[in-house]
Amino acid sequence: MKSPDAFAFGTRNTPDDACRFAKGKAITQATSGLTIQERTPYDWAAVTDHSEYLSIMPLLLDPNSPLQKTKIGQLISSGDPADGEAAFKKIIMSTSINQPINYPVDPKIMKTAWQGQVDAANTHYAPGKFTTLIVYEWSSQPNAQNLHHNVFFRDDQGPEVPFSFFDSTHLEDLWAWQEKLRKAGHENFPISHNANVSDSMMYALHKSDGAPIDKAWAEMGTRNTVATEIVQTKGASETHPAQSPHDEFADFESGFKHLLGSGGVWAPENTREAIFDGIKRRETYGTSGPLIRPRFFGGWDYADELVEDPHFDPALHAVYYVRVIEIPTPRRSVFDAKQLGIEPPAGARATIQERAWSSPIWYTPVAGTFTPRDYYPGLENYLQPESETTLEVIHLREQ
Repeated sequence: MKSPDAFAFGTRNTPDDACRFAKGKAITQATSGLTIQERTPYDWAAVTDHSEYLSIMPLLLDPNSPLQKTKIGQLISSGDPADGEAAFKKIIMSTSINQPINYPVDPKIMKTAWQGQVDAANTHYAPGKFTTLIVYEWSSQPNAQNLHHNVFFRDDQGPEVPFSFFDSTHLEDLWAWQEKLRKAGHENFPISHNANVSDSMMYALHKSDGAPIDKAWAEMGTRNTVATEIVQTKGASETHPAQSPHDEFADFESGFKHLLGSGGVWAPENTREAIFDGIKRRETYGTSGPLIRPRFFGGWDYADELVEDPHFDPALHAVYYVRVIEIPTPRRSVFDAKQLGIEPPAGARATIQERAWSSPIWYTPVAGTFTPRDYYPGLENYLQPESETTLEVIHLREQ
């Protein structure tokens, strides 16, 4: 909405606009002037702007704001595209090297900007009809490895100001801040975001200081990061042909960056507390855009006609999830071409197979029945440390 990257790419609408759109109301796109409307209203929504330089972009253009008088403000408001590009590069560079520009991160400005986000969420919250959650995005990206997390709050206040990667780029520090907030009465959790461009850091085998992860680290992560994002406009985080060479559906939209993605929660009522608690219980699912509603159950003594795993071994750890795949349907580009009376783009795929993913169900064997394997089969070539010239396998040890 108002974060530098979204603003630079033409997203100028407000959190208020986003909530009205999610509720099925018609809104006007700020840059194109087009009227757009969601045909099927959502049950709930959350606006997740970056905490870094939160909401400063409109202020840099506002003649009544002192930020407009700054050097970057003057560049952005000059009307010269070259000046605007130069200003944007300065802002992005300051985030990439973690050296914030002082005046946009002034505590008073940040507090006011954050309160605007909170107010928008609370204004549109209608328990039982439409739920909003107070959320922001912690945008750590050390060495260009994405560690972004969207931080959700259960109450109607949240923190005084968000914890940003200007405060720390280390995930452990975000978790520690979360736990401090919980002790102060603000229930919260983050959801990892865009893990597919994390270069495996989102699921790393080492802590931020380089030490191997241990039981205490894993338990802290489980207490805090309760879910992970499955798909969004920058791609899907389920799998990849390199990881799943025998999975014919592993290359879903590889190279395409137009996916929408939506998430669902199984909750007893449409309230902020119930939806928050449902996500925390991991009773969730994600889709590539359509409002598919999968629900996945696992347990013992189900009817004989239900699917069973013929390879199940009670002595081995296992994880199960459901992937729902639609029949091929025309892409939006095909619909657009038809409406415009032109041919679809040459060489573009004409169809897409939309899909949904359930949350996984994890099976843990009874203590004493599990025999660790010596290594992860098939991953030997990927586990060689950069500092070693000989292969080192990762041994599994039960905590």
